[in-house]
Amino acid sequence: MEPLQLAVCDGLPQERENRICLLKRAPISTVCALSGRGEALLKAFSPGKFDLLLIDIYMSGMTGAGTVQKIRETDERVLIAFPPPAQNTPRRVAGFWCKNT
Repeated sequence: MEPLQLAVCDGLPQERENRICLLKRAPISTVCALSGRGEALLKAFSPGKFDLLLIDIYMSGMTGAGTVQKIRETDERVLIAFPPPAQNTPRRVAGFWCKNT
């Protein structure tokens, strides 16, 4: 079976690492492309290249929602998930630092 082609796009390096650690424990083979910004993901993206995109909704610069909007202009089929941030990971939302509790 071919490995799943994934892209992990998160503005925080620790969050990217958390996602990779979880994926390594999965019982399926995966190949992951990592990105810290939506703009970088868009440069690496082409229709059919990835099976699944894991995108941080709260990234600085182009947000996850803005990134997905651009992706959907060229690919309506790729699966996209917005995984929740890890516990106690601060995020900047609407100009304020927020933290899950």
